[in-house]
Amino acid sequence: SATEGGASASADGEKMDILESLCESTRQALEDDPVVISVNVAKDETLVLVGDIHGQFKDMQTYVLAPQRDVISAKGKKDCKFLFLGDYVDRGPQGIEVVALLLALKVEYPEHIFLLRGNHEEATVCRMYGFLQECRSKLSPNAWGSFNNVFCFLPLGAVVEATIEDPAEKVVTFFCCHGGLNPYNNNVQALQFLRRSEYGQGILDGDDSEVVDGLLWSDPAEHDGFRRNMRGCGFTFGANTTAEFCEANTVQFVCRAHQMVMEAVSYTHLTLPTKRIV
Repeated sequence: SATEGGASASADGEKMDILESLCESTRQALEDDPVVISVNVAKDETLVLVGDIHGQFKDMQTYVLAPQRDVISAKGKKDCKFLFLGDYVDRGPQGIEVVALLLALKVEYPEHIFLLRGNHEEATVCRMYGFLQECRSKLSPNAWGSFNNVFCFLPLGAVVEATIEDPAEKVVTFFCCHGGLNPYNNNVQALQFLRRSEYGQGILDGDDSEVVDGLLWSDPAEHDGFRRNMRGCGFTFGANTTAEFCEANTVQFVCRAHQMVMEAVSYTHLTLPTKRIV
């Protein structure tokens, strides 16, 4: 009926108002973050590193956020910190729910929730692989635009400093991104000058665009040096480039997502016992 149609339209309008407010709050918070963020983990804290979620909301609720539920049920434990390595949308059925929850958590708990950008947090990609259609069917194309306005400001990497006991107390430092390395810039501090919000809009300078391509798209490989990635974007990079990057930036390894592994965690470039890819 006309009444039911009007009520549905009103409810959808309210959802969009809430969503746009959430996106704007998150965008404002992310604007203040550097391109490469710092995450410090004390020895009595837990850091949960999360790879691609791709719209699997139930899995995120059931498994990814489970460590925090354990903290809530126990007394005396500190809240977990979560570092998400990108690819929240596309492929899975509930990208909207995944992103909305993560953005809300980021706004509410900025010192515990850290979100990096993946290659699917880019308009051209998430237009093709399902997220635009999901937004159209559940809300409106405007929701897709609001989310992409946030994606433009997601940090591109993180440097983690974690204090552990192994068995003596020591600090482990590692670099995180969604994809990997590139041949144009292997200096983490120089990455801070990237104009990240311009990526994907055709206005970022050529070399800078290639650097971001690497951070979002690259994969480790068995060959030396860099080669163009068969994905059509980014690069493949060898163990020697991993070693050079780690030595130049005083990090012990690189932690990335972007590729599925059945064991959940996989190690490559093992010829470098302290300079490897996780």
